[in-house]
Amino acid sequence: MPKNHLSIAARTKQVASNANLPQRFTDAEAAVMAQPHAPKCFLVCCIDSRFQPDKALDYGPGVALEYRQIAAVIPPEAQASPDFLGRMAFRRLNGIDHILLISHSDCGGAQAALKVPHPDPSSGDDLHAVAAVVHRAGLDLASLGAKLLAEEKGDIRAAGDRLSRYLGLAARENLMKYKGRDGHATIADEVAAGKLKVMLLHYDLGKRQFELYDDKKGVWKPKANASALRLGARPLRGCVAGGPK
Repeated sequence: MPKNHLSIAARTKQVASNANLPQRFTDAEAAVMAQPHAPKCFLVCCIDSRFQPDKALDYGPGVALEYRQIAAVIPPEAQASPDFLGRMAFRRLNGIDHILLISHSDCGGAQAALKVPHPDPSSGDDLHAVAAVVHRAGLDLASLGAKLLAEEKGDIRAAGDRLSRYLGLAARENLMKYKGRDGHATIADEVAAGKLKVMLLHYDLGKRQFELYDDKKGVWKPKANASALRLGARPLRGCVAGGPK
């Protein structure tokens, strides 16, 4: 058997043997897990395995419903998958009044969209399949991607970092048109009524720092660290602690 297969098998055995160790959870976490499910936030972020939202935002079990999509893309509601629509229904059923959208640096999905400006998902090519998901954001990525690559002198990583922010903005814009709850036709109506807070963040993986998008001023505001962006027992200031009353 190849060496790498042995490594995978050994790793799998170790994970399985450690999975049920009670000390993996603190007493406080165990207490939350024994209580009825009452999530505080709906979080949409990228599938990138390097980004760990529970660590970056310092929250534990029972706090956030997580939906992970390539490049954190949210398509227009008419194009949404049944899976995402079901999660939005779960958000409404649980009365969740905070939504976090998080894009990040060095995003492979954003870079794939730059490499494939006109994806053909029926081609069977994996890069096309990934890029096609990103193109569902509703942006003219062929034109935008060419512009960003030209401005960054062909540096696909730098252009991808900028594109990931545009994708976050598109996700927020699309999300606002989704079905609302408690008599509100759309999420935008919930926000306008003060019943829902939507936050857009960008996370720098290397610096381990967030930027917060100020939708009123239309600018990204840097944050020194995640201390002011916390959930759960140490609430996300401006979201859980300072959100709708």
